[in-house]
Amino acid sequence: MDYSNRRQFNLFLKTLRNSLYELKKKKEVKVLSHSDADGIAAAAILVNALKNLNIEYTVEFLKSSGEVDLNDYSEFIVAADLNLDPTPNSMVFDHHYTLNPKVINPFNFGFNGSEEISASGLLGLFSYLQSNENSRFFTLSTVGAIGDRQDRTGRLVGLNRWLLNKGCESGVLREEKDLKFYGKETKKIANLLCYSSDPFIPGMTGNIKSCHSFLSSIGIKNRRWFELTPHEKRRLITKLVYLMFNSNVPVDTTKNLIGYVYTFPYEPQGSELRDAKEFSTILNATARTDYPDVGLSICLGDREKKLNLARQFLDLYRTQIIDGLNYLREKDPIFYGNLQYFYAKDRIKDTMIGTILGIAVSSGILSNNHVNLGLANTDNHKIKVSARISPQMNINLASALNSAASLVGGSGGGHNVAAGAIIPKGEEENFILNLDTIIDSNSN
Repeated sequence: MDYSNRRQFNLFLKTLRNSLYELKKKKEVKVLSHSDADGIAAAAILVNALKNLNIEYTVEFLKSSGEVDLNDYSEFIVAADLNLDPTPNSMVFDHHYTLNPKVINPFNFGFNGSEEISASGLLGLFSYLQSNENSRFFTLSTVGAIGDRQDRTGRLVGLNRWLLNKGCESGVLREEKDLKFYGKETKKIANLLCYSSDPFIPGMTGNIKSCHSFLSSIGIKNRRWFELTPHEKRRLITKLVYLMFNSNVPVDTTKNLIGYVYTFPYEPQGSELRDAKEFSTILNATARTDYPDVGLSICLGDREKKLNLARQFLDLYRTQIIDGLNYLREKDPIFYGNLQYFYAKDRIKDTMIGTILGIAVSSGILSNNHVNLGLANTDNHKIKVSARISPQMNINLASALNSAASLVGGSGGGHNVAAGAIIPKGEEENFILNLDTIIDSNSN
């Protein structure tokens, strides 16, 4: 960290210390957090901090910032991972783009909240200022960052790396190069391949017979990844690369089979909570199936009843992802100007549309040469829009979506490469027209 960044970092820490000082004055608070892996991890770190301060609390999870107005609450609110305007009776910790000085946000101190630190990282720093022993919560900060795909450049960077290094020094974290598939700790290889959605493996994702045949053809017995010999691991990876290359999977996706992975040595080998990617997937599964409180309990230490329940949600979650990806493979997207989009209506849940869209783009099911959109109906007669772009596109996607949604009576937000919006049903065509016009004007 260079001198200018260190100065900004110290100012950032000063702001966090001030917020800790203000929070100590409270006897009771209500925690609001985003219902995804980062939001659940952030809420767990915050809850631990509140317990240590002997502050009573309740927790509520929200699908989006548009669901709430802080002025409607009489209690003191502490919000995490939600792009909200603070009131005098609230405190907001967020990492989405804003220049609102009242929000405790890395962007206000020159750090990129889309890449360098997530909400759980922000709360990890907050907790660390309470006590250095709280570096153990940097595991949850890592889970949140991975859940928000802040390792998309290949590894965690920026303030995430500062947290990671502290965690490694204290022995609660480990970084190494390995296969990046979900399920290395818990699944046998055939199931690992069958349930792989990121990347989507042509001919094997969702086809267990094909996965068994593949292993048989390369002479590898069906065991868990960490039970394979180094020679077997190399042979499996080589054959997978060859298969994906011949199936026209994008080169970048194929390269990402191997990369930096983050593990927690204190969790038992074979547990899905030992690997950051698996842990984040468990949390996302509880969120996308509408049970984020189960994910919160797991983060707070429940390793039996709640974890077993989460495994059931995970099976449903993985099935929904594979069904959604197969739906996209069978359906041609609609092209309009700068946009490539599909309207899944009720075929894909609104809670799943962003996850499926992101995987479809990263796996090459949808090209990343356009602004990619996925639309799905919500339970309250609106439309959820999720959007993804390549990091190479010079577009502030969150701003563009919010502007286009606002023109039709909706709202949006997010990050520069991944964003979302809620719009009234029936306004989807006007929204598409508005968004394309906005992107055109920003490109010129």
